[in-house]
Amino acid sequence: MSDPISEGLPGNLEDPAHNLKLWSKYEFQDGALHGAYVGLGGRVQSRTARGTLYAQKAYGLVDAQVGYNFRPGLSLSVSVNNLFDKSYFSRVPGRFFSQVGDPRNVMATLRGRF
Repeated sequence: MSDPISEGLPGNLEDPAHNLKLWSKYEFQDGALHGAYVGLGGRVQSRTARGTLYAQKAYGLVDAQVGYNFRPGLSLSVSVNNLFDKSYFSRVPGRFFSQVGDPRNVMATLRGRF
């Protein structure tokens, strides 16, 4: 009899069968927003299991970014990862330990090239 948790997972490995990552960035070229940019991206992962007892359903995360190019080689951006604060495991629970994925977090980055 097949186990519904592990069914369709080759070898019951921790690695998901499918991953998809997309990111898009738009830079304003004219007008008052010239130099500004916005970005939006997502990550989707299929169901994951460790053995036959521990499984995680498929999940998706959304990330966003806003920024400004002050001049060539100098920019400031603010990124929000896991925008909707989705709970997930970056390492599926197992016999010894699991690892909870990052909650919503914000990062500011100042980049300069000289």
